Amino acid sequence: MNTVLPPAAQLARNRLSSMGLCVQGVTIINSKPIVRIKKPVRHNVNGATAITERVNGQLIKACIASFEGFYVKWYDDENHY
Repeated sequence: MNTVLPPAAQLARNRLSSMGLCVQGVTIINSKPIVRIKKPVRHNVNGATAITERVNGQLIKACIASFEGFYVKWYDDENHY
């Protein structure tokens, strides 16, 4: 089932894809979309906030940063992908 993303989410996904990043998914919970990527951009690492979230009952370390009007999230654990 294909879901149609709002224009802001499509813009975020297309912008990161054009930068050569592997976009894993887009979540729209707040007004800003959250885009999950496989590996971070170097300039996003310095301004990122470390968070812990529960996925399938396990606590996983993730990082989130604001980038050009949307949030970019990636996981620190390489085995989580």
